[in-house]
Amino acid sequence: MTLSRTLRLHLPVLVLAAMTPLLALRFGGYHVRTFGWVSLALVLWACVQAARGRASAPRSIAGAATFGLVALTVWSGASIAWADSSRHDAWVETARTAGYAAALLLGGTLLANARSFARYATLSGIAIALVGIVTLVRIITATAPLKSFVAGRLDWPIGYAPALAALYLIGMLLLLGVACATERTWYAGRAPGQVALGGIALAGAGVCAALAYAGQTRGTLPALLVAVVAALVVTPFRLAWFLRFLTIALGIVAVRGPLGALFQTQFALRQAPFTKGADADQLLLTAQDAATHAAFVIVGLAVALGLVGAALVPLGIWLADAYARVTGRVGRRALLATVVLVTALVATLGLAASHRSPTSWAKSQYDSCVHPVEAPNDPGSSVSHFANSGTGRCDYYRVALVAFRAHPLLGLGAGNFRGEYVRERTTEEEPRQAHSLPLALLAELGLVGAALGALVLGAVLVATSRFVRSGPARDPAFAGAIAAMAYWVAHASIDWLWQVPAVSLVPVVLAGGLVACVSPGQQRVKAAVAGPIAVGVVLVSLALVLPVTLADAKLRSARDPHLQEQHPKQALEAAVDA
Repeated sequence: MTLSRTLRLHLPVLVLAAMTPLLALRFGGYHVRTFGWVSLALVLWACVQAARGRASAPRSIAGAATFGLVALTVWSGASIAWADSSRHDAWVETARTAGYAAALLLGGTLLANARSFARYATLSGIAIALVGIVTLVRIITATAPLKSFVAGRLDWPIGYAPALAALYLIGMLLLLGVACATERTWYAGRAPGQVALGGIALAGAGVCAALAYAGQTRGTLPALLVAVVAALVVTPFRLAWFLRFLTIALGIVAVRGPLGALFQTQFALRQAPFTKGADADQLLLTAQDAATHAAFVIVGLAVALGLVGAALVPLGIWLADAYARVTGRVGRRALLATVVLVTALVATLGLAASHRSPTSWAKSQYDSCVHPVEAPNDPGSSVSHFANSGTGRCDYYRVALVAFRAHPLLGLGAGNFRGEYVRERTTEEEPRQAHSLPLALLAELGLVGAALGALVLGAVLVATSRFVRSGPARDPAFAGAIAAMAYWVAHASIDWLWQVPAVSLVPVVLAGGLVACVSPGQQRVKAAVAGPIAVGVVLVSLALVLPVTLADAKLRSARDPHLQEQHPKQALEAAVDA
């Protein structure tokens, strides 16, 4: 294979995968001054692909998914006209959705075969693990390691612990799929490199799992259970998946002490001003030592998992034979049910770390959500954030439904939830988002927006069903990708992951690739038709995204405290320009 052909095949997928860590290191790409440029680049790239005749026809599954997300972008843009409280926020949400629509189309054009799809899943998992490695190096080498944490929860570099935990768990699931794929490849050709790759993949998955645990996010628990069950259902390599996930879960249980100390020592430090006789300086040193120690423990865990992962590759044949004998006696359905239950139990006990029974923990979560206090003063559990129960999400959801009933067809306008919540709230919080993508679509974009979102999800579900029926011929990496998408859907239903491109970009691209992979005979829009449309889309995108991106950058300059103090006139000019 020539160098030019190699670059043509691998470089686009590599560039697409590299966007995730770059966005993660820029606060997750949340601010439009960052993602606006990425959105424009994605739109331009997607339009070039469409102009070359590679866009899927609307009648195909991939075309239906693309049409749904493009139409959702158009509807979001239209909502600027009737935005309830902020046209700027509707503008920003439209720019973000345009980037996702372009990413979905790129996934369908660049990942339309199993090899490219698996390559992107592998590179994305590795890229996320590299973010984790950078984080560990930062904690170990920094003179102030606690800068990577907020209230005892890891949140660097994104700045929002739940989104960071979601990113790492998506990376873990992708790498688990890669690890299982190495076993299948080794079985087919006994390639020694697959043993090393299997170890590296499991080590990276372990790093991601440990850092996700350090994020101490309760929403990861139900989402992770959904993802694991999805992986075990769709893959024919259930034993390989189960063993590797169980290995990681046991590893997290083994190191949960040092990881838990991160939260506990920083909790004591935060409470020092309110604790009689507390030595704040000593507590600070203790918390810093705990952070450094936990980072080294995660490195040790990665080494151990790497060795186990490498050993599991050649052992797969013997274990598969034993698995076949067992399934012959008890039946595949009974064994699958057992695997699902055991995995759910391990995930719950290993990750919750709440030091309470599952029943009481679930009851406290429900009670605090349904009956939130107006202004909580309780600092929460000193043991783990998983044990805390304070949340206002159910009140957010209630107000979202109230807004939907008041504006059932058009909605409040994209990104306009906060004004409605302030009017209808029973707490003192002022969230920008409804913390649930389905409810946000209903509240902000009405029935039309929700229907378009359901169209995209339905197309992906149909594609997943086709994948399951295809049987063992599919690469096991597909199961990791489907598990990652299932995780994202579940977690985005109870949090605002949609607004964090570093977390949402990978699932969206994978969704585009999946719907294209299961429809190899799909029709394409002819270049003669797509070309003029693509030119128009580029012009509209420039007019839509560029102003709000430049304005946000100017506004950031205007808010710079140093500029305001030293050069107030320049700060005022920047604000006027914005």
